[in-house]
Amino acid sequence: MKWKNKGHEFDELGALFQKNSEILVIGNKNDAQKICKKMEFLNTKVTCFTDIELFDLGHGLKKRIKQIKTKFIQNNFKNKTIVLANSFAINNTFAKILKKLKLNYLINYFFEDDFFAKYLSIYAVYVKNLVYSFNQSFIITTFCNLNCKSCLNFNPYIKHKEHRDLNELKENVDVYFKCIDKVGKFQLSGGEPQLYPHLGELLEYISCNYKNKIEILSFVTNGIITPSDEMCKLIKQLDVTVEIDNYTQFLPQLKEIYEKTVNKLKSFNIDTILYDAGNAWHWFEIFPPKNIIDANDTDKLVKKFEQCSNPHQELRHKKLYTCNYAEFAANADICPTHELDAYDLTIHTKDKNKELVEARLGYCERGYVEFCKICNGYSTINKEKVEPAKQVQGILEWNGRCKSNGAHEEVLNA
Repeated sequence: MKWKNKGHEFDELGALFQKNSEILVIGNKNDAQKICKKMEFLNTKVTCFTDIELFDLGHGLKKRIKQIKTKFIQNNFKNKTIVLANSFAINNTFAKILKKLKLNYLINYFFEDDFFAKYLSIYAVYVKNLVYSFNQSFIITTFCNLNCKSCLNFNPYIKHKEHRDLNELKENVDVYFKCIDKVGKFQLSGGEPQLYPHLGELLEYISCNYKNKIEILSFVTNGIITPSDEMCKLIKQLDVTVEIDNYTQFLPQLKEIYEKTVNKLKSFNIDTILYDAGNAWHWFEIFPPKNIIDANDTDKLVKKFEQCSNPHQELRHKKLYTCNYAEFAANADICPTHELDAYDLTIHTKDKNKELVEARLGYCERGYVEFCKICNGYSTINKEKVEPAKQVQGILEWNGRCKSNGAHEEVLNA
């Protein structure tokens, strides 16, 4: 979105949050407690509506609307910001009740996913002047042991792979957490993070200095490097989550090493998240471009950026890049970065917290980034589906079509 009133884009909703500063979480006991824990950093009043009998579907939740509505009125729920836990029955039933009470979705009440992805950031900055970010991607290396043609980091296009300097990465982390009060997930990515020679030291630095500001510290891997016992012990000690992409349906030769990795992580009782490709899984292909937009057609570029709504940003050069894919493309020499495509964290001050939140939620000076001119867009608008993990040889170049340049160096056994 293009900034029209910088630092004041969410004033109307922010004023409502200030008025309804008490948060009410509705859900079963376990779900509600998890939500409340995520919001402890706010140091604000959060209450839970977790009537066990009402949330037991065996007692017929839908048939008890009249009883529930009475409780709503008695507790004066109209003066609170309401968050509904992720349960279809809860969302469906309570949304109807809230509408009857003339409360509005995304104004008075929110579903859990929506609230944490966007609206908690607005609440936190207007009620507590705190900066909350739902997630943050952090590229530490462009070396990878796969060479996927449609890699969203454009690794096959990068002529000179690099392990990023450890001190530089630490400096970026420092400046980031000087500005950010809480992040839902801080994820190290690549390339393949397990190829980074200082992965353990970097994880330890982040955890020891900023774990109180991070809900989930993780790194994502393709699972075809099995970590050592020492690394597993460190990951467990630091409470790091390992996210694993499973490409073995498309690369069956990797199945044995993938399963070995998963089993070893589980043997150390490490928190793992497995993303299984499955039969219906496809990647959306951002590049090569299918429709190039004229550089002078700014209205079209702004509209495309708004519809795209990519929620991910990249932390590099002590800046938050408005679109992570745009920065990946710049790193691969596919498209240059415009000076207005990033928010400079080094000049940020607390009185600009609202600007930073707006930037993190997609606002920028031009209303688009340079890469919008040739990008196919995020999954929200991108219909270009391709088979995941299709391997290519060498370095890809773009001159109207993809072509291979040289041989891919195998490092599967690294």
